[in-house]
Amino acid sequence: MKKVFVFFAILMASLKLDAQENLWIAEIGTWGDSVNASVTYDHCCFKGFYVGAGAGLTWNFAYPVSYLVNGTIGPTYNSRALVPVYADVKYYLGQKKICPFIDLKGGLLSDYTHKEVGFFVRPALGLNIKKTGINLGFEYNNLKGSLLSSGDSMMRGYLGISYTF
Repeated sequence: MKKVFVFFAILMASLKLDAQENLWIAEIGTWGDSVNASVTYDHCCFKGFYVGAGAGLTWNFAYPVSYLVNGTIGPTYNSRALVPVYADVKYYLGQKKICPFIDLKGGLLSDYTHKEVGFFVRPALGLNIKKTGINLGFEYNNLKGSLLSSGDSMMRGYLGISYTF
């Protein structure tokens, strides 16, 4: 009987650990003239420390740019669509219903509207309340490939709201 109890205790503990190891996080954020929506999959490496990957879509609605067309300046675009694909490292500073965290996202940033590609880094501090989180940080991105310029580098504040599934 004791062996059966130990077996079920180990089984229940492993099921409980498996349920806590993986997180799906949906986030909506902004840094002024842009709106970002992303999904991240994080895996628990050890208590409170998660590593994962994600992707998203960003719409920058206040970015005028023109390109060369047949040797002359072509049409001006007033917005752009960016696609971030990134790695994510997150550390929760506790295991309670209200829990602060540190988050670092970084990876490839593709601008499909203007055919630019580059990278971005987004460190943030946040607070999780049950399954909802809010984070505040900054984003640095560097895009290369524009026909009229050598690239585009920006650093701005970031505010995000997330939900953990």
